[in-house]
Amino acid sequence: MQNNINWKKEIQDAWDIALLKKSTMNHVAKDKNKTTFAYYIIIIGGILGLIGNRVYPTYFKLPLATDLYMAIIQIVMAIVGIYLTSYIAKNYFNGKGNHHEFFRVAAYGMIVAWLGLMPQLSVIGSLWEFVIMIVALKTIHKLSSSNIVWTVIVTLIVGIIITGILSPIYKKMGLFKNPNYTNVNSKEFKMNSKNGAVEMKGNKMKITTPDGKSIEYTMPEVK
Repeated sequence: MQNNINWKKEIQDAWDIALLKKSTMNHVAKDKNKTTFAYYIIIIGGILGLIGNRVYPTYFKLPLATDLYMAIIQIVMAIVGIYLTSYIAKNYFNGKGNHHEFFRVAAYGMIVAWLGLMPQLSVIGSLWEFVIMIVALKTIHKLSSSNIVWTVIVTLIVGIIITGILSPIYKKMGLFKNPNYTNVNSKEFKMNSKNGAVEMKGNKMKITTPDGKSIEYTMPEVK
């Protein structure tokens, strides 16, 4: 195991993989000492995503416990997802690479997940991770284009199944419940935020602005 990590060199290798340099992919794949830093990249990505969600919430701020749980889930699912993709590629679509080799390359490529520090950029990072994964499948597992497509499809299907199994558990735990939002029924709700509040009862709506002023509006009833 590598004791002293040259962070500058490892980040440069990760950046080169993000730029789809196949020579770097092959180098990282063969270097067992890079496994530790591969985990660091994924863990740092989860931490930066957590910070981003707390500092720059896209819509509303979730409870800290929920954000922490989401960060842990992101880290675990990233690791599981990479190995699952490699397993499917190797065992069902004639992949030639080693699972650990593929993991190192895919994990290094996940440096783009560090964009999660700004949640608005996380979509770009996710899309680029997908591109990196495809190139890694071709470079490390030597898959044909058709087998890459099938590997991706099967992995997505398995991922959807896993998500479907876990979703009811998340809901039961109340992890994604917004504490500022109370849904009573289809005609009554209240939402508070740092920018004010919105409250609706029946066909009457009350909006409270950040400076404390209120605006009330009665909506016409639909017959």
